[in-house]
Amino acid sequence: MISWPTVSTRRLPSPLVLIAVGLLTGCLGAALLFYGDRWTRGVLKWASDYLMLSEIGPQLGMRSDPGEIVIVEYGQTSAERLETKATVETDKMVYENLLAAGAKGIADTRTVAALLPEDFNVVGWPVLEMMADVEGGRGRLVRDLRFGSMVDYERIRQYDDYIRHNGLAYEAPVKIDNHSRYSPLVDHDLFRLRESMEIWLAARDQGLTISTEEEVKAAISQCGVAGIWITQYPAMENLLEGCDFEPPVAPAKLGDKTLYWTPFMSDFIQVSPAAIWVDHTQRPDSFTTLAYGDIAENDFDKSIIKDKLVLLGLDNDFVRQESTFGLPNQSEQIGHATMVALAAQTIISDRMMRPLPVWLYLLPPLVLAILVSWLVGHGSVKFAVLSGVAVFVGYFIFAIIGYRSCWYTDMAISPLVIASTGVVTGLTRYGYEIRWRNRMTDLFGRYVPRAVVTDLISKRALQDVAVGGKRRDVTVMFADIRGFTKFTESNQPETVLDRLNEFLEVMVDCTFEQEGTVDKFIGDAILVLFNAPTDQPDHAERAVKTAWAIQQKLNETIDDYENSELRIGIGIHTGNAIVGTVGTPERMEYTAIGSTVNTASRLCDRADGGKVVVSQEVVKAAGAEFAWSENQPMTVKGIDRPLQTATLIGREAPTD
Repeated sequence: MISWPTVSTRRLPSPLVLIAVGLLTGCLGAALLFYGDRWTRGVLKWASDYLMLSEIGPQLGMRSDPGEIVIVEYGQTSAERLETKATVETDKMVYENLLAAGAKGIADTRTVAALLPEDFNVVGWPVLEMMADVEGGRGRLVRDLRFGSMVDYERIRQYDDYIRHNGLAYEAPVKIDNHSRYSPLVDHDLFRLRESMEIWLAARDQGLTISTEEEVKAAISQCGVAGIWITQYPAMENLLEGCDFEPPVAPAKLGDKTLYWTPFMSDFIQVSPAAIWVDHTQRPDSFTTLAYGDIAENDFDKSIIKDKLVLLGLDNDFVRQESTFGLPNQSEQIGHATMVALAAQTIISDRMMRPLPVWLYLLPPLVLAILVSWLVGHGSVKFAVLSGVAVFVGYFIFAIIGYRSCWYTDMAISPLVIASTGVVTGLTRYGYEIRWRNRMTDLFGRYVPRAVVTDLISKRALQDVAVGGKRRDVTVMFADIRGFTKFTESNQPETVLDRLNEFLEVMVDCTFEQEGTVDKFIGDAILVLFNAPTDQPDHAERAVKTAWAIQQKLNETIDDYENSELRIGIGIHTGNAIVGTVGTPERMEYTAIGSTVNTASRLCDRADGGKVVVSQEVVKAAGAEFAWSENQPMTVKGIDRPLQTATLIGREAPTD
């Protein structure tokens, strides 16, 4: 009898197990995102940089649009052409020629520092006077000029419009690899609160008027930057006097542009700890670059400059290595002018990267982990693999679309959660599969050949057998030992059992040779099924071969027994039956039920020892290989018509 507890027949994990696996991996991923702090941010940044930006990666986020800013660099070529370093006089010629060519705005990133009064008189004041002397320069020309606190600023105040600091040059972020990512919005140089050079360029692109200090204070108050600043550096209270520190954090406005800014830890108290996130999908080499010397000599194509913003800077050969910027999308370092151009272009192109709301980072690992666990835990192996891969790829597609739309998406933790959930669910499923295979092999291997069990498992047919039944054509064979009752009365129990096992061993071996299923032992009888649970188109032929082999092997050895009166009577019938598991959850058995089984049992009752009696249906289905002797029609209990039967007399049909 084939029996087992219901739970042991489960081939795949239950829905509750799958949900638990998904919740476990999803919660771990969400916890990493929520509590991971710097480590998590570093992993997310590395993943997005590699996938979207890096020149050694697939560059899924790259854009080839040309930059709208022109860069003018002083380098070796310019030095040789002018035969001098850049001076106040050459600077004036460059400014005037650019403005004459129709430049919309000029920002000079080359810092002029005059920390002491004597330095200011020698270096700072001449530059200011020169800039003020450039026709049409006010409101269209700025330079990064920095003065010490001892300088008489009242003398300078009239030139405020010409001073804008290169916020990136401060390298304010605490973490060095963020120096090229965060472009501060404003700074305070101890004399005045100013918008950064990058913001000034974006304002010039829109034709906006120059912001006064009061307007800058109002702007950082409304968007919450002032509150972030004073929270991080309380000592800024005097310099930020007049600001409102209470409003909630919100995007800033610059004309028709929305500035999505990000707070960061700043190393410089006077630089706002709030910045736009520079878009590095814009390649540095997309900007047109001209030589300083050519501009000074008025030897350049004026159409390149017309209605463009221009940035002045130094070629990398003239800049110390520590003053250049490393980018996430290329190994080559860039100078200040190119870095400012990237930041300004980010605003102009509305390409400011911004983080998603926290819940949008936490939701995908939770939901997708449960979804992947459910998909991988159900269906065929092919479906599990394809569905898991589909979710993984689908998430990446949405993440890439989001990134290209300037949302900083998670390209590390959520994909890791999806992949690990698929692996964990796959291993869980494999564990269930192995347990089920071992259970089924152990159970069915006692009743059918191991090769048949392996075939059943590989075809997934045994799952249907384990969980229910179905109607199918089968051939049923009953084999009963004649004279065994009398034998048990005259022999010791040990002898009886030994002899019974010898007979049963012959019957089982012959059955297994034809890949039949030993359904059950009924005392000194055996019930065998063919075409169940595996498909056997020649099931009737297999049953007859089994019966013939049993009789032949027993006839060869029967004379060696002291009690040679023991014989085997066999009955075979083929027809329709219900095959599957019957019983209760505590005890179940695999069997066949129906009139076909009853008829085979009645035929066995009519078979004398050493004989095989079959129905006419078996004779027709078994083929011409066997020789038969027709019997008189017999009346069988439960059948309302005489049953045509035959007795097997040989393997080969007799010839005339």
